[in-house]
Amino acid sequence: MGRGGVAGASVLLVLVGAIAIAQHLPDKKTNKIDGSIVERWGDKFGTDLWHSLSQATRRESIQGQYDNSPELKVEKVDGFSLVRSMAAEVQIMMQHKIDAIKRIMELAENIALDHKYDKERGARLAEGRYYYINAKKLNVLPEGGSSGEGDVDRYLSQYRDSSSELYAPGYSSLVLTANPHFSGIPVNTSHSSVHVPTNVFDGEPKVINAIDWSKKLDDTFKDNYNRDPSLSWQYFGSSTGFLRQYPAIKWLTYDDDPDMYDARMRDWYIKSAASAKDVVILLDTSGSMTGLRKEIAKHVVLNIMETLGEDDFLTVLTFSDETRPLVECFTDADGEPELVQATTENIAEFTEAVNNIETEEIANFTAALSTAFNLLSRYRSGKARGGTGCNQAIMLVTDGVPYKYETIFQEHNQPRKSVRMFTYLIGREISDLEAAKYMACDNMGYFTHVTTLAEVKEQVLKYIPVMARPLVLLREQHPVRWTGVYADIEDPKTSRWLWNIRERARQKRRTENYRKIMALQREKDLHPNEDGESGQQVAALEMLTRLNDKGQMANFLTYGKWGLKDADIEKLNKEEERKERLVREIIDAKVEKWSIPPKHLSLAFREAQEKEGTFKGYKLMTTVSIPVYNKKNHTSLDVLGLKPNEIKNPFGKVRIAELLGVAGTDVPIAQIEKLIPPYKLGVNGYSFAVNNNGYILYHPDLRPMFQEILKPNYNSVDLSEVELIFNNRSEEPRQNDSALFQMRKEMVEQKDGVCNLTVKVHMDDMKRVTIREQHYFYHNISNTPFTLGIVFPDKYGKFRVSGGIEVNDPNNRQPGNGPSSYLSGDQWKLHPDWVYCEYNYGGQADRMFDSPETNMVHFLKRLEEEKNRFDWGQSRVRPLPKCQGNRAYHPDCMKSAGIPTAGKDSHFCDKELVQALILDAKITKVFEE
Repeated sequence: MGRGGVAGASVLLVLVGAIAIAQHLPDKKTNKIDGSIVERWGDKFGTDLWHSLSQATRRESIQGQYDNSPELKVEKVDGFSLVRSMAAEVQIMMQHKIDAIKRIMELAENIALDHKYDKERGARLAEGRYYYINAKKLNVLPEGGSSGEGDVDRYLSQYRDSSSELYAPGYSSLVLTANPHFSGIPVNTSHSSVHVPTNVFDGEPKVINAIDWSKKLDDTFKDNYNRDPSLSWQYFGSSTGFLRQYPAIKWLTYDDDPDMYDARMRDWYIKSAASAKDVVILLDTSGSMTGLRKEIAKHVVLNIMETLGEDDFLTVLTFSDETRPLVECFTDADGEPELVQATTENIAEFTEAVNNIETEEIANFTAALSTAFNLLSRYRSGKARGGTGCNQAIMLVTDGVPYKYETIFQEHNQPRKSVRMFTYLIGREISDLEAAKYMACDNMGYFTHVTTLAEVKEQVLKYIPVMARPLVLLREQHPVRWTGVYADIEDPKTSRWLWNIRERARQKRRTENYRKIMALQREKDLHPNEDGESGQQVAALEMLTRLNDKGQMANFLTYGKWGLKDADIEKLNKEEERKERLVREIIDAKVEKWSIPPKHLSLAFREAQEKEGTFKGYKLMTTVSIPVYNKKNHTSLDVLGLKPNEIKNPFGKVRIAELLGVAGTDVPIAQIEKLIPPYKLGVNGYSFAVNNNGYILYHPDLRPMFQEILKPNYNSVDLSEVELIFNNRSEEPRQNDSALFQMRKEMVEQKDGVCNLTVKVHMDDMKRVTIREQHYFYHNISNTPFTLGIVFPDKYGKFRVSGGIEVNDPNNRQPGNGPSSYLSGDQWKLHPDWVYCEYNYGGQADRMFDSPETNMVHFLKRLEEEKNRFDWGQSRVRPLPKCQGNRAYHPDCMKSAGIPTAGKDSHFCDKELVQALILDAKITKVFEE
């Protein structure tokens, strides 16, 4: 009999004995059970079970081998030193990303400076005499395949069958190969591709010329990838609207779903294009703002708010005969309007209020403008807390401005013109535009006339280059910006849309159940039941009327049934989850289309769906970006699309301060977590990171999805919301704690420190809660807005077991006794999320492994074959390049020539972890005996 049979037989004997004893129990009506007897039964059952399982698991043998292993030792962990070294590794990794986008920025500015503008290039594109790789018009060729045609015929589809729609002017062809490094998405690492938004015409001279000069960025894209194998998607978002992305992919489009992606509306672009700002939106709600004008005005406000990030502050004031805050609660203690941070939650409040505005009376511009200027002045002078205190703007949305209001501007905005003025004039039937133009142009702003809903987004985006002008004029200063955490979804609004679908369905069910209760309360005719008795129905009606049992009432509102027990509720919840999955399958097609890139391009995603048929979640990431400026001080009238005027511009030149666009790259959150090895944190230890707003970048309790739908505020979860302090004097699930908020404050200010907290920790899928004392250590990540923290449980968390088999020792390399011999067969598994060994560049046939175990065996065989020549790799991240003269590294120093690349054959193995793994494998090989 095997070990499993012995254990099973032992347990069975114990259970049979217990049943036999139970059959001879005295009648419970005449005798009580002695507590000592029950205690002896429990001791007997526990002892037998312990011995049976100890024998089955070889506990004594395994424990003895660990106790007698000279390689092992218990050491005390210095938490602060550990978090400091981990933060340094993360900083090095992130600095590589910063260096990569700086190279893109420098090249982009230089090639744009040398570019020869050609206003006929758009016409040649339409005629098929010019082409670029349009991600939406990309024909995918078989891998490695060609039908004998030359490169021109293969890649320039306009030279092929012109009668086919797929080979019409503007289409091109590429070979795309699935690459594990890019989530299994088919890509081409020799080229970049261009995405042009639906509302942008690529034949417009300024757009097509920018597309033309930016194709020279491909060499830098490829060089960056060769230098840093961990580099993810690289891109350049142009101020003209297009996005150049490396490596090249096919951007799927659908007839029933318009392409809504516009890089200029994304947080990484907005943050780099202009610095943090204070914005007051003045929305005209007078009686003339009705019909289409009202709808256009609402969309203008919504699109302005969409361009704001968590570093910006805003408020929306409506004005007719009086000026009022759009959201009443966004006021100070005196009832005056105040600026609030442009978080997801606050934007949602403004959005809901905008959709419910009413128009009436006559517009009082004097009061509205004065209120807006006074509000911004309070923040600029420091009288009001919050806001940025600089880079301020007023956005006026109206259907007509009767006067120039020069007196108001002279009083509040002269001579320094601290506030920029942007005017959005709504509607077609407007004859006098001069007053609105004067307001904007005389106050360093921009005037826009919006006549249709279709042009709202493009017209709103024109304010961004104007707000960027102060930075452009400096030119030499290129601020590096980091976004908060976000999911790889095309349009952030879709997460709220999906959430609203779920909430509406939930609210509808509760409303229907409430109506049933009201109907029963109104019911006057109570018919007796089959037994002729109506007492039970009367009692039920009285219970419903009085609503005595709050628990039963809540259950009925949720489930529509009375008298539910816990088992019934669990069953109903499982049924509800099944229905949710069915609904998800219906809407999942849309969600796949909205991801970046489309989810079903990912082989890993498709394989997971085939195995389990469920949605696997979004990929969380942060983005680092940098602005790209036009180095030219002047440009010609042709480039701006202006008519020549020899009187005003005798030389045909206009002074400019132009933003060319933003360069950026993604940093997956998983890549940051990879640099924080869990085995160094020990049992119940974990790591987390926050940004300069106190929002979580990652944390074990950051749960961005609920029932496979992104939560609306998943990217603005505060540290105080996930660390739940235990207070035995309060029964509230969450309360304020000075120690927690002090730690949060120091992390936001990027200070280093330690902290001890007693927190509530959930276990077993939130079915149980335990109280745990924990030690927190945190350290800033230099040159980023992030701070890294690690957590150890009290007492045992301060110690860890270290050591393993020294594989370089010849005694551990005997024939048949090498490292791979301990991990033979298929009766073992590795931790799926831990990195033992990996190649820096994936995608090649000999480096694509179907499991972590296969990957580990591959490296163990290499270890045995190469022996002392085996290269473990220097660290989890590539060292930073040297500065000239061997000076200490500084991000802006001149780098030494010949910066080494990682190499296509480079890899990394965690020596400490691998050697510990081999020791574990050797000791547990007893199971194969």
